Amino acid sequence: MGRLEEYYELLDVKRRGWDKSEPKARLTRGVSDITEFELHHTGAAGPRSLSFEDKQKWLLSIERYHEKTKRWSDIFYQTFVFADGEIWEGRDLRRASTSKASKALTVHIPGNSPAITPAQHASLMRVARWATGGDPSKVRGHSDRSATACPGDSGRSELEAIKMELSAPAAPAPAAAAPARGPRGPKGDKGDKGDPGEVTPQQVRDAVRRELPNIVEQVLQELRERLKT
Repeated sequence: MGRLEEYYELLDVKRRGWDKSEPKARLTRGVSDITEFELHHTGAAGPRSLSFEDKQKWLLSIERYHEKTKRWSDIFYQTFVFADGEIWEGRDLRRASTSKASKALTVHIPGNSPAITPAQHASLMRVARWATGGDPSKVRGHSDRSATACPGDSGRSELEAIKMELSAPAAPAPAAAAPARGPRGPKGDKGDKGDPGEVTPQQVRDAVRRELPNIVEQVLQELRERLKT
């Protein structure tokens, strides 16, 4: 799977899923050029609810503002991460949002310094890992390159949480479970000390062969005693 396909796998809703009139424009970079994660917030209210319709309506209003009022060629942000953890596609990531973010994936959290939910954080982590390859030094906010309050206090706190999690040593892979070993291993090897071991059919046959002469002799002796009486 290529890197672009990996990104599409992260998405819950692609651009055509909420915007049938996505503008066509020249691509400005390749997917391999993306090495940074840049976080933004709206600085205004987010969608009224987390329904598909309200998310779509809100995104279309952001798009109109950017294209009609700002006179930009497209919606600015490339990835939107909602409070329920859903990831929606914005601008084609192969079109840099701005020359100042030529290597960045611009990621947007709806609202004015919104409280980050656990689901939202988990999705932001997935996007950040994809964009940066797990390098915390490649994680930043809008305010790290421009004089702005964006992405707000909660956004800056989230950036620190993302960096901390990316910096944490990878959890060791679970040790492979030792093969289940019965009281006796291959070829009759004994298991734990003191365990009498599982009796196999072959062991039963060997024991019978060893003890049969003694059993026969004991039976004959009992018959002789009875005949004497």
